[in-house]
Amino acid sequence: MKGKLIAFLLPVVYVFALLLVVSPSSVSAFYKPDDGEWRDSSSCVATACGSSIGEKEQTYFDKVRSERCETRTFTYFDNAQGSWANCPAGYEISGRNDEKCVKKEMRYDDYKSPEWKKQCSTNPNDFTSRNSSKPCSMLVETDTKDRVWVPKTVTVDVAYGLKSHDRNKCHRPTAESLDIPSYARHSYNTMLPEFIRDAIVEYNFVETEFTRQVACNDAEIEACPEAGVCPATCGYEGGDEVADGEGGTIVCPATEACPAEGVCQTTCGYEGGEVADGEGGYKVCPATAACPVDDEGEVKGTDDKAEVKGTTDVVLADTGASDSTLVYLIEGILVLGTLVSSTMFIKKYAI
Repeated sequence: MKGKLIAFLLPVVYVFALLLVVSPSSVSAFYKPDDGEWRDSSSCVATACGSSIGEKEQTYFDKVRSERCETRTFTYFDNAQGSWANCPAGYEISGRNDEKCVKKEMRYDDYKSPEWKKQCSTNPNDFTSRNSSKPCSMLVETDTKDRVWVPKTVTVDVAYGLKSHDRNKCHRPTAESLDIPSYARHSYNTMLPEFIRDAIVEYNFVETEFTRQVACNDAEIEACPEAGVCPATCGYEGGDEVADGEGGTIVCPATEACPAEGVCQTTCGYEGGEVADGEGGYKVCPATAACPVDDEGEVKGTDDKAEVKGTTDVVLADTGASDSTLVYLIEGILVLGTLVSSTMFIKKYAI
């Protein structure tokens, strides 16, 4: 009994396992969807004249996953490469000391020396009045400030290095490798973390060698060639193809055979003319020499009946009708005579 139960359950278990394997959820675990895309690699080209329907080429771009580490910035101040700041508003750099800023103001005074009735002094301290009506004036320094030394601001791009198999994928480069001065290295190591756990994941499309042709309907319309003309001359065998005016071709049919080539007359007195050339045209027959005349004034070598072609049949047709009537009449008389003689012979001898 136990063996029969196992024999019954084995097929059931097998079918159940098979259903699990082929279930959609299990299939999706093994199937990787195609994340690439087709991009146009050519313009639409018409497949027939007079139409915008055509074909274009597309190239397949594969979607590729990549990782990279971020880039951060570190800023420090380089005192050796600094510069003087500008003077405050209303001040200017002193002409005696470029590390000073001075403020100047126009001052006036009445200064008279014994030697001159009126003479302006060159001593700034003598000009103390702000009254512009006085004749002597001079720019006087009224205030002085020290200029400010501004260190140079240096910004360094710090690109973390990728280590894909490390737990911390992104690693900070050393200060020495970036030529950061020793006085700023402590700040560098303090402000920027040594590791960044996760990398930046990007997806890029990479062109492949796979191409395909697809239908399109925006091709530039090209005019169709004009319809061709098939030969119409006799003797044409046909079979040539000419344009039909709609982008296709037609096969030209054969034409009728040309009339047989005619023979030019060679008898004397022929005035010339045209006869068929056997190729659908005509050829010119030259005139022949005039016929000779005998002593009696008659043309030699001519026979009116022989020269006049086609008249013999007509004459024969007219005389033929008369001859046939006469023959029929004679035959009728002979038949009638035969009948009469036969009747008389029978009456005389048979009866």
